[in-house]
Amino acid sequence: MAYRRNTLKHRVIAASRVSDSEHWQAKDWPKTTHLAVAIILNRQDVLARLGYTILEAVERIGPPMMTMLVSLEAELRSEGHLEGVAYRSGR
Repeated sequence: MAYRRNTLKHRVIAASRVSDSEHWQAKDWPKTTHLAVAIILNRQDVLARLGYTILEAVERIGPPMMTMLVSLEAELRSEGHLEGVAYRSGR
């Protein structure tokens, strides 16, 4: 799981640096990776383009990965990688 987490972290960082989501959506990543990156970056437009609502994406990703995404988002935010990404309150 550590390898997957580190890989996902690097992909989120790379995706957060480009304004055009089509740039990172064109990558040959697994569908769950695209969904996870879109969730962390709060990109509902990307989820819609992939044909998912937020709830459908969460269901597809599954509880274990969603738990990991919560901690990964907090880590990325504390490291300053998500400064331009809207913070989702309620936590």
